[in-house]
Order: sequence, then structure tokens, then C-alpha cells
Amino acid sequence: MKLFYRFSFYFIIIQVFLCSCNQKTKEKKQFYYFDLEGFFQKEASRLQVQNPVILKTVSNNNTAEVKKIHVSKWSNELELFRNSDINKPSWKNRYNITNKPSLMTYAAKDLSLKTREINIYFSKSGRIDRVSINNRVENILYTSREQLEYYPDSIYSIIKTQEVELLGKNTYIITGKFIPF
Repeated sequence: MKLFYRFSFYFIIIQVFLCSCNQKTKEKKQFYYFDLEGFFQKEASRLQVQNPVILKTVSNNNTAEVKKIHVSKWSNELELFRNSDINKPSWKNRYNITNKPSLMTYAAKDLSLKTREINIYFSKSGRIDRVSINNRVENILYTSREQLEYYPDSIYSIIKTQEVELLGKNTYIITGKFIPF
């Protein structure tokens, strides 16, 4: 019986230790720039509930396919936009900010950063009318360029060009037009 209690005691101690190791303390994210990730998470949640019909065009090197669809998972659909967020502690002060009444621009000071430019266009009421993002990655083996455009409740587009050494150039274009009910 002593063995059972001893085993139980050690088991409980190990469980408490493992649980304490796995608990992640939630740190409040600091925002040095516009919260692009948060904006697109909210848009994905909103669109998931609304479930709009989209006329989606997908093309690869001038071969296109068009379909009317309901997007099953908006968080996946807007992932490239969300992943262009520049609020990382190591990127603080690495973007020039131009702030006008209807346009906020973030331009990379360092061309090694993937997200080179973000333009956020505002209406007179302060609502976001458009988000435009330019991403670029270059190395010895390949160059990748992304031009992302998002007009809430209207249209979004992703133009991605990849140039891979020895394999050539590929261009992918995804466009989603919101169809009114």
C-alpha cells in the first residue's frame, strides 16, 4: 500500500510540474505600428459569420479558373494579409511612417525585411477603405514578390510572382469579388 501512495504522490508531483511547464503566460502584444494582424483576424471572423458569396478567380501563368463559392475558412483565405503584420519587437523603428488624413504608409528602411510597404487608406469617417501590401523575399536561389490588395466587402487580390533559379518564373493571381445578395 505504501508503494501505491508513494507512486501516487510522485505522479501528482510530475503532473503539477508538467502542467506548470506547459502554461504560457499571455503577454500583451505591443503595437509599434497599425495592428494589421488584428484587423484581418476581425475581418475573417466577421466574414465567417456573414458567409458572403465570392466570385473567385485563380490563375497560374495565364491559366485561370473561376467559381462562385462560399469561403469555408476566412482565416485561411486572409492568411497572407495577416502574416504581413510588422509588429514584431525586433522590427521596431525599422519602418518609416507617413501619416496623412486618408492614408497611412509604412515603408521598410531595411530592404531585407519581407514586408516592404503597407498602405492603409481611410474614408472621411475613419473607416478602412483599402489595404495594400507589398512583400518581397530575395536570396541566391529565388525571388518572391507579393502584391496584396483588400477592399472590405468589395474585392481582394493576391498577385504572387516567384522566380526560382533553374526553374523559371511562375505567377499566381487570386481574386475574390464579393457578390451582393
